[in-house]
Amino acid sequence: MTLKNRTPAAQYGVLIQTSEIEGEYINWANPAQPKPGTKIHPSKDGWVKSPWRTTLQEGGTKENQIIFGPDKARQFRDFLNSTPNDLHRSSEFGFQGSGTTFGGLGQLFTVNQIDSKTGIASDMLDRKFSEIITFSDTDYTASWTENWDIDKTRIESLGILDKNNMFKNPMAGIVPSMPTKQKWNSNDMPGGRFGRNVYECSFFPRNHTSWNHLFMDWSQCGYIKFDGEELIFPKKGTKDIFFVSNSIGINFTDSVIGDSQLRPGRPYELKRDFHNFSAPNSAIIIHLWQS
Repeated sequence: MTLKNRTPAAQYGVLIQTSEIEGEYINWANPAQPKPGTKIHPSKDGWVKSPWRTTLQEGGTKENQIIFGPDKARQFRDFLNSTPNDLHRSSEFGFQGSGTTFGGLGQLFTVNQIDSKTGIASDMLDRKFSEIITFSDTDYTASWTENWDIDKTRIESLGILDKNNMFKNPMAGIVPSMPTKQKWNSNDMPGGRFGRNVYECSFFPRNHTSWNHLFMDWSQCGYIKFDGEELIFPKKGTKDIFFVSNSIGINFTDSVIGDSQLRPGRPYELKRDFHNFSAPNSAIIIHLWQS
């Protein structure tokens, strides 16, 4: 594992850890404990509530693995037999569909086993995960690869984006109660202006005291900005925060930030009715707003 540099940036309740990698980089997420009040359902102790979190990167691949182990065989089978549509979706813990475990980024970038293509298309959402990703009953693991290249034709074919290139649930608010392994290799990443970076992002406002408070007070969505196209980014709430996966510009007449060029690795606040992102570069934009 080679981590050249790691830089945190925290503002507006958002924490972004920028990791510049060289060669192979492995990150382990420690398992959360399914304590009363954190389980998503009394009978589903394989998943627990958490602050919203996601990772971003500019192209390249990412390998994921959940380590259930034999002592979590029942949770392993529950996941194997679940579908993207029925797993972890409930009005009890999802305000406007926000914060599900397998949300929009997973749908956009997971390489599925059904047709071996990148993305879980809208017509696959009732297929079992056993058909979509790889399960091993030898070591009780679930594994999948993500391809983060922003291919306009492929992404639009999935039926996930709306007419404004918006998608739901970019940040997960429910995580496995088992160890999770994430692996990157800088040789698979394009290495743009900001190097070969991984951005580990989380959100939990300082004045919030519970997971339910977060879901009742805030909403989230994401946008895909394709290279060569402008994108209108509208304000949705009383307070709007956003961050990006790649350097993108704002058309000067709409800029209120001073510098019309945005960069990854830090959050921004949208104070006007909208921004008009300029045509150069593709990017993922994560949008959080207070209702």
